[in-house]
Amino acid sequence: MKIVGVNISHDLSVCLLDNGKLQKFYHEDRLQKVKHLAADNNYNNFISLNKFVNKDIDLIAYSGVTHPAHDPSLEVIKNKIHNKFNCDSFYDDTKHHLYHALNGFYLSNFDEAMCIVVDGGGAKPTRWPYQEIESIFYVNKKSYITYFQNCSVLPAVPVENCFIYSDLESKQMINGVEYVFTARAMGGIPFEIASVRAGFRSTDAGKLMGLSSYAHAKQSYDLNYDYVKMAEKIQEENFERTCELIDKAYRYRNLKNIILSGGVALNCVNNYKYVQKYKDINFFIDPNPNDSGTSLGVALYCHEYN
Repeated sequence: MKIVGVNISHDLSVCLLDNGKLQKFYHEDRLQKVKHLAADNNYNNFISLNKFVNKDIDLIAYSGVTHPAHDPSLEVIKNKIHNKFNCDSFYDDTKHHLYHALNGFYLSNFDEAMCIVVDGGGAKPTRWPYQEIESIFYVNKKSYITYFQNCSVLPAVPVENCFIYSDLESKQMINGVEYVFTARAMGGIPFEIASVRAGFRSTDAGKLMGLSSYAHAKQSYDLNYDYVKMAEKIQEENFERTCELIDKAYRYRNLKNIILSGGVALNCVNNYKYVQKYKDINFFIDPNPNDSGTSLGVALYCHEYN
């Protein structure tokens, strides 16, 4: 069976999964030379989709998270794209973090693993306005179990105008999954907000991480050290929080294979610190943890897990 996976969120991408084996992967950012390229309501063409012959495709599986800025929704964008192809389609926008986890698991050499996904956003698996920010899954080659999802409320104001919404949170068990519903800015959201405050774009979390390193430099530089301290604080809080998630994953299942995915897994400095702290754990950092990886994740979901 040939499945084409298409991510129609930001970091547009397309892949070909042939009988469960990845044959091709195209990141539209590279082809169109636009960083974090995102779909909008008029976008109905991928350069990479032109490389496929539709008579050879059995299914197109779409990954994407509907965003208020997209009007009409990604469902409409998906339909515009799919009009070109005479094959079945699949679209479920409630499993964004699972697609991250499956992508990371496929690229690892593990037979089973706990997958920790931390992102700046995600799907709304339960109810609006809560979106998944942190998730923990168990994954093997044929099945998965969702253990934990931390869902943070969507910002009601632009990210540059907020930082911490509230400390209010509630916990619930829903169908065997531990859910936390919070009004705190969690996961990648503090990086986005602080990046804007420091004069970067919300997608420039890497620059913020670099800025944090100057807090430990012996030499002073011509920098705004309020921003340096802010960046350092967010890095430290992210490290501590991810350690809590690692400990939680290990308590759920006494398994030493741990995969980190989602956009926050791009934090190379903290990734190194986890390896140093947890010397008995076998870490695998998803090499494609941003949303482009979810095109492979959704294709894998349709082939093995649906």
